[in-house]
Amino acid sequence: MAGFAARCRVWQDRHRDVKTPADNEKTELKSFYGVTYIPGLFDNKQLRQIINNNNINFAYKSNTTLSTIFTNTKTPIDKQQQNNVVYKIPCKGKANESCNKIYIGTTKRSLSTRMSEHKSDIEKQKETTALSQHAFHTGHSPDFDSIEILDKEKIEKKRLMIESLRIQQHIDKTMNLKEDTDNISSCYGVAIK
Repeated sequence: MAGFAARCRVWQDRHRDVKTPADNEKTELKSFYGVTYIPGLFDNKQLRQIINNNNINFAYKSNTTLSTIFTNTKTPIDKQQQNNVVYKIPCKGKANESCNKIYIGTTKRSLSTRMSEHKSDIEKQKETTALSQHAFHTGHSPDFDSIEILDKEKIEKKRLMIESLRIQQHIDKTMNLKEDTDNISSCYGVAIK
């Protein structure tokens, strides 16, 4: 026990000279902020003076992060295998006649599955979609090689809304039916154009 008391006295003697701020001294808190370093901006004397007067410290960081370097490491999914998409199919027209009409649709399944259904409907002359109706009545053929994915959305209600908005956006050249945009307010027409 005597050894323990001796060690405590030695510790107290060593730390007796440690200075602590007096009660009447005002301690200032510094603020720290992480910012992207911009050459020339933070070297400005006026800005430096404002920063120092307000006890602000900047921790400079880079815009380049691992996520920006390695974002494209995934193998892209083939367009035909993508699902939950809103797509656009242009019309080829006939041999001597071009057509500037487009069809806008959506599918939760793979795009290749939906295109197979469109092709089947046209071959069997089923008028189930505006695309097959257009092909049947005009003799035109859709350009299935020029399909474009406009949007991707997993939530069905949002995807259907996006499809309607896209149809409204291209209303002057779409072959889609009026019913495809019935759930869209007319005020969107002005905003979309």
